[in-house]
Amino acid sequence: SLAREQRTGLVAQRERQRAAPRALATFAERRAQRADAQRQQAESYNGQILEAIPNVFHLQQGRGFENIDEPGSSYWQSLAKAWKWRGTWLFRDVEYGNLNSRDPETVLADATEFYLLSLAYAQKFWPQSYNFQRGLKALGHFWQENNRTPEWVEDQLDLFWEKYRVDLDIVREAAHDFLGM
Repeated sequence: SLAREQRTGLVAQRERQRAAPRALATFAERRAQRADAQRQQAESYNGQILEAIPNVFHLQQGRGFENIDEPGSSYWQSLAKAWKWRGTWLFRDVEYGNLNSRDPETVLADATEFYLLSLAYAQKFWPQSYNFQRGLKALGHFWQENNRTPEWVEDQLDLFWEKYRVDLDIVREAAHDFLGM
């Protein structure tokens, strides 16, 4: 009788052990679905913020910032935050392997561009701001996590300059510190 109870207990334990990975996979699947839904909602909100800001405050490709100089404008801060989130989401996509058949190198380049946009806007808002410094550190951390070489970072900064005509020397200096350039 005791041996039978022990066998029954062992069988039940084995069944729970076999069911655990399925339950964990189902949980992870549901969590990923919730995360995707929340991200879609956040991206929609982020897009609305970007659309609500007058075009004169947006960086223009090949021209940089228009002839507007309003440091401290909440538009600059809002643009910095919106682009920071877009960059952060892409860096996380690479980290979690959520690439949906996108090339990781392209995603990392896009994430870097978005983060650089964020830093350009943050610098326009207030160069000494805590968020600007924090953004620099976060970008350096993302580059380190993704094994970006100093040459790769230099190329990204050069491409950013060519595209937007915004000088981010302070980012270049910080990259030297982060990556030993």
